Amino acid sequence: MAIAVATFASSRKHSRFLTASLIVADAIVLTLSVLVADRPHRIPTEALCAAALIALGMLAMSGTYRRSFGGSMRDEWYAVGAALGVAAAPLVVLTVVFPAFSNGRLMVAEFAGLAFIGIATSRTIVHSQRAPRRLAIVGASDRIDLALMYLRPRRDDALLRLPVADIEATLGDDRTIPPWLQGAIVWGVSRVIVTEVLPPECLRRIIDIAARHNVSIEIALTRLRSRCCQMHVEREGGLTLLCPRPLAICTTAAQAYKRVLDLVLTIPAVVVLIPLAAMCALAIKLDSPGPVIYRQTRVGKNGVAFEMLKFRSMWQDAEAKTGPVWADPALPRATRVGRFLRRTSIDELPQLINVLRGEMSLIGPRPERPHFVERFRRELPHYDERLLVSPGITGWSQVSMSRILATDDISLKLEGDLFYLSEWSPLLDAQIIVKTAVECLFHRVA
Repeated sequence: MAIAVATFASSRKHSRFLTASLIVADAIVLTLSVLVADRPHRIPTEALCAAALIALGMLAMSGTYRRSFGGSMRDEWYAVGAALGVAAAPLVVLTVVFPAFSNGRLMVAEFAGLAFIGIATSRTIVHSQRAPRRLAIVGASDRIDLALMYLRPRRDDALLRLPVADIEATLGDDRTIPPWLQGAIVWGVSRVIVTEVLPPECLRRIIDIAARHNVSIEIALTRLRSRCCQMHVEREGGLTLLCPRPLAICTTAAQAYKRVLDLVLTIPAVVVLIPLAAMCALAIKLDSPGPVIYRQTRVGKNGVAFEMLKFRSMWQDAEAKTGPVWADPALPRATRVGRFLRRTSIDELPQLINVLRGEMSLIGPRPERPHFVERFRRELPHYDERLLVSPGITGWSQVSMSRILATDDISLKLEGDLFYLSEWSPLLDAQIIVKTAVECLFHRVA
């Protein structure tokens, strides 16, 4: 049985302690932010208090209390920024709609800024004090790998891999401790995740043995993983039912919400960005011959093809001899202006027109070319599931990894897309918008 060091999320006891302490700390920070930012005759104190409660609710909805710091600190900051942005948005609308409150915009910024600094600081401190955990995963090697991929372990926790080809053969009689459980106990783990189904007649004994050593037994049914639907457990009489339901992002209400969000954000953005677009068009024309806008066929929702728009960043007819080529920064295809447009992601701005047409969304899996879609469909299970929603200008994969990947890494990008579909919420969209703004500012997604 090989031992490997890796990372992992904390135990349930640690999670409950963190949940309680973080809720109290966040409530204190939000209350202090309201008291410091409050000014008479600007925005009603009640409105600020309501925003503080909304922010606390958004933090809960985003999973920051459930994850027990399973993600990176930077992702935690993005989640906090998104939650405060959603909470502050009604206050900004209030200052726009009612002129009497127009002088309260600085007050809103002060509240959001103080709250972000306070909450981000407290999260950073708790992150630094978080005790590492020890965990074991038992089962067939390939299922251990699969379980680890979806558990997303952390760097500061230790992991014991216990490959077992036939777990039932290791259970023995009522007087013996299975060798994998004995190894986990000796190693000092707090949790053991089993990727196989244990026989009911042995399960009680395994649980009792583990409990005597303060170890919990958990079962990860990797074979029941599904990304195209959500699974819910229900009881009907004495029967336990596993009921599939449509993904939240695929419901009519979610699609209507995303369309409204796209229009609300895109229409003002198009108006504001007209001068920038005009300068880009002039620079492209002066730099190299060819059209300003580059049209490329991409695959959209439900596999329907459409023409995606971009500012031309390559020499005209760059693929005339090679045919469709995967994006590679080593290839000398970009013009001088094109290199700048790509580095700053300005070349993607014309896709706002695709959003207005309904062919794309602001947030979603990036659309691929038909040539590559056909290839990935053959090579990657579940690839079609990313076509359940409209493709996006930005997305979870786009801001979580490099925009330019080798084709061998496309499975990682697919996992990010499927994570977005299965975990979607309005706050996750807000988090991606915040993260995109920051990443583009520092050229991290180009």
